[in-house]
Amino acid sequence: MKHQLIITGALALALGACGGGTEEAAPAEEEAVAESLTPGAYELTLTTTSISSTDGTDPATALTMDDVVQRNICIGEDGQLPATALLEDGDTCELDSDRARRGRITQALTCTREGNGNLNLQVEGDFTADSIEGTVRTGTYFPGAGDYQLAQAFAATRTGDCS
Repeated sequence: MKHQLIITGALALALGACGGGTEEAAPAEEEAVAESLTPGAYELTLTTTSISSTDGTDPATALTMDDVVQRNICIGEDGQLPATALLEDGDTCELDSDRARRGRITQALTCTREGNGNLNLQVEGDFTADSIEGTVRTGTYFPGAGDYQLAQAFAATRTGDCS
């Protein structure tokens, strides 16, 4: 019996020395949060993730579900995502509010589409020193038919300096 206790104790000490597998893995190194958007040229991809009529008519947009739009944009020294970056062709917008700090971006835009009326865009996302990812939510307020809600995912990668 005494012999069994000694062997059991030795095994317990050996297992304890191995760590028993209860240690947590070291956290993966995270990319440092950027304080502001890095000026430069970016390649932007917008993907339509949802679209729905809000007035029971066909949405007054050329976009359809899963459409992918790519464009090159320039973020200037002001560190703002340009209002034109996320628009449909022919829309004009004014930036109502803009915040891009500590790895987070939010924007609100009021836009006009010739012949249709007003659109409101809400932009939310995250950024690093060389990339931006987020969502754009669009709601329309047209005087006639065609009102819709639209959601798009976007991703942009810095490709160099603006030319």
